[in-house]
Amino acid sequence: MRLGIDFGTCFSSAALIADGNLVRVKDPIKHGYSFPSSVYAEPDNNFLVGYGAEFKRNIEPQRYCSEFKRNLGSDTPYQLGERQLMPEQLVAEILAKLRTEADKIINYGYETLKNAVITVPATYQNFTKSLMQRAAENAGFEDVQLLPEPVAAAIYSAKKYDIKDGEIILVYDLGGGTFDSTLIQKLGATAYKLLGIPVGDSHCGGIDFDREIYIDFNKNCSESFRELLKPQQLTKQAYIARSSVAEICRDIKHQLSENNQAETQVILTGQIEHYKLSRKTFNGLIAPYINKTIQLCDKLVVTNANLSWEKVDRILMVGGSCHIPYIQQVLKQKFQRPIYIIDEPDLAVCLGAAIHAKKLDDEQTKYKNKTQNKSQVTPQPTKYFDNIEEKNLKLERNEQVNKPPKNQQSTNSSNNTKEQAEAFYQEGLRSIKLGNYQAAANSLWHTILLNDTKTDAYLYRGFATFCLGDALEAIRHCERVIKINPNVSDTYVCRGLAYIAESKYDQALKDFNQAITIDDNKGGYLGRCVTYTFLNQHKSAISDYKHLQNVAHTFDTNGYNRAIVKTFKGDRTTILEYLKKASQAYLIELKS
Repeated sequence: MRLGIDFGTCFSSAALIADGNLVRVKDPIKHGYSFPSSVYAEPDNNFLVGYGAEFKRNIEPQRYCSEFKRNLGSDTPYQLGERQLMPEQLVAEILAKLRTEADKIINYGYETLKNAVITVPATYQNFTKSLMQRAAENAGFEDVQLLPEPVAAAIYSAKKYDIKDGEIILVYDLGGGTFDSTLIQKLGATAYKLLGIPVGDSHCGGIDFDREIYIDFNKNCSESFRELLKPQQLTKQAYIARSSVAEICRDIKHQLSENNQAETQVILTGQIEHYKLSRKTFNGLIAPYINKTIQLCDKLVVTNANLSWEKVDRILMVGGSCHIPYIQQVLKQKFQRPIYIIDEPDLAVCLGAAIHAKKLDDEQTKYKNKTQNKSQVTPQPTKYFDNIEEKNLKLERNEQVNKPPKNQQSTNSSNNTKEQAEAFYQEGLRSIKLGNYQAAANSLWHTILLNDTKTDAYLYRGFATFCLGDALEAIRHCERVIKINPNVSDTYVCRGLAYIAESKYDQALKDFNQAITIDDNKGGYLGRCVTYTFLNQHKSAISDYKHLQNVAHTFDTNGYNRAIVKTFKGDRTTILEYLKKASQAYLIELKS
């Protein structure tokens, strides 16, 4: 028997099929079906997970952690009390808790679940997938299969709606911490084909909406209460105040899904703070996030999949944040396509994973019956994507394909691997020069799989992923390079660009300054010029602009001026596009 798991930024859930019934795993404290994705490290090295952690968060806040899904793949550990823990270690604690509670359902503890289907965002790279796989193994699972979250949602919705073979579905998945959108075509009962490259934003979800309400509360509360909410206030009273307000912000958001106005109050040490928020104001607060999801969906359909919106048969809305009426209204207005809000949108992914898990179990049983006296072999996972995905998998496992005899392996293996890695590397550079960033990202990833010590591959893949709009992935790649060699100026330029895309201008400025300090990098001057402009430090921006005119023959002043003018009018996309093109000229000096 396999357990279906949806590990989320804010909440996680699990389900399985027992005795033919779809059974949701129940939280043991509040008896709901969602477990907070939070961990509390006790002094005796035990962990409290879910609501157990939530109840302790105000006792010793420095032992509490949540929202670590966003940092899966980061090299920076979390400090929980006396312990330092990597994000994947915290993920393992959540998965282990779900497994423990699921064990109570099957035969009351006489057997344990060893196999699982765990969903992941469709935008996850192989490195992040491997971390999730490792976390599952550390949680006690032996056979783990990863399933894209939108595919899991589609599998569940196919049991609820009459989705016909050949239909094209846009899955709009907006959860507590991330947005993920995928275009898929149904091919059969449980088979789906990926159309176009999935898009997403790992910093767009319910917790970001809560933060906007928190900021609005902060602006409107009394001065004495505002002082408690400052992050630098480390007293226990300040921790409790911030925690209380954060919880109230979530309640306000939920109220506004049903009512046009929400009202509440915070009581702390005899002080009462009243707060009101209308649905109209709330819609305005979250509009920038929703507009970004709309732009990503449009890019997915029109650019990545090269389709018109008329070809999309329906939009499936998944994730807890889809309860917000404003989001439903905007999708209907913008795309004019049938909208389906899956019942239990916050559980649809784990339920789809459970259905798929049962299918895998059935396939394995059939295989056992057919082979009888032969050795048991685990069946291959159901294919959801087209031949491109299959080819990529073969490339990643090239050391297992067409292996030479053992007596030849030691002689040929190393040289062949290096040659293959170099071939992928050169192909990646050529693709960047041609502006084909997705092809570049794929080729350079294969380079890394074959030779993970080649730092240039991480650097240029970081640049390619920046150009594809995945700034966080670009930052992660650059940080790996810096950890190995902190003196490569182009790495700081690339990370600085990604910080600009994330609107983290102070961090971008530090990186560009570092690039200039190392070797007077022209890309550093261009990036710093743009950053100074965003920070309204116009004298410094003009100084760098004039310097580039004197020393950089490829500096496109007309293109830069047009991009900046549009930026002042609110269009940041143009300056980012300009930076991509300028980077190919001299910001990152590509090797031939």
